Amino acid sequence: MPVSIAKCGNYDYENVYTAVKKVVDLCGGIDKFVKKGTKVFVKPNLLMPKKVETATTTHFNVVKAICSLVIDVGGEITLGDSCGGLYNKAVLEVLYKTTGMAKVAEELGFSLNYDVASREVDVSVNGNARKISLIKPYFDADLVINVCKLKTHVMSNYTGAVKNLYGLVPGLTKAEYHYKYPDKEKFFSLVTDLCMFVKPELNIMDAVTMMEGDGPSNGTPRHMGLILASENPFNLDRVGQELIGFKPEEIWTSVYGRKYGVMAEIEEIEISGENYREYIISDVRKPNVKSSTFDNHIPSFLNKLIKKYMAPYPKFRKDRCVACGNCATACPAKVLKFKNKVPYISDKKKCIKCYCCHELCPQNAVKLRKH
Repeated sequence: MPVSIAKCGNYDYENVYTAVKKVVDLCGGIDKFVKKGTKVFVKPNLLMPKKVETATTTHFNVVKAICSLVIDVGGEITLGDSCGGLYNKAVLEVLYKTTGMAKVAEELGFSLNYDVASREVDVSVNGNARKISLIKPYFDADLVINVCKLKTHVMSNYTGAVKNLYGLVPGLTKAEYHYKYPDKEKFFSLVTDLCMFVKPELNIMDAVTMMEGDGPSNGTPRHMGLILASENPFNLDRVGQELIGFKPEEIWTSVYGRKYGVMAEIEEIEISGENYREYIISDVRKPNVKSSTFDNHIPSFLNKLIKKYMAPYPKFRKDRCVACGNCATACPAKVLKFKNKVPYISDKKKCIKCYCCHELCPQNAVKLRKH
């Protein structure tokens, strides 16, 4: 399926609306996907309650633009996400307010999800049969619009459309799955299967400002100036990866996307709108964590040894830590303890190096360093 690209120099709403409408029109127009009365679940990247200036979350004006298009054709919107820690109404209230989603919902008159119920479903795709818990608004909707953010990621190297749908897994259940699937190969098999099960009808990528470095929450914002869209989240990610200098073999969801025939090679993707080659950033700062598990030429037994002895552990900065406890709450292996109000790893042998503590620290107090 094609990928459409529009230039968007900044987050001024008129510019964003024009760009979002252009990429959606190039995908066939919003009325191709939404009719009067269609129940639409809009799923932005709301990883944690951080201001949009940090480039951690989807910008509220990108969300506002796509929601405006949906409302114009009579669609009924519920917007929501499940961030990486606790999943309850109080957390969601702070999340929506901090990220600007509450203001957009008030302006446009659509609903924010505060129902924290979830349901376990049988996901049988790609020869894998497993049960996965998903948040309630997914089941209440007729279709999903996936509004992702272009970022680097310390665990997956890159995050965009496919990985964004992991936010449909409720709260701390994410940590359970990290612990159940500690190897990246198996974990991202789960993420890939989830995306293929959900089948988002439309995917919008906020790449006006992307994140480089140690994303998805502690990297550095960098201007790119683009909005992208596609019906195919894998193809959208393939173009996003190309824009910031990643190869598909470096990213497990793309490895699986190729394997299962749902992601095309860059030369095979029909790209309309802007010429993506003119926007490639050749010197994007990659995550500090170099994961050789993405190299298909390295035997699996050697990958495990490298992960065990070479992959860095989290280190905690006393000067920044405020002892909020987010890291310990989200730790799948439950190995983070506190001493003198600073976390430490109580048993390094049990640390699975998922880096959830790094991802969810609001103070950027977790660094990844080899010991």
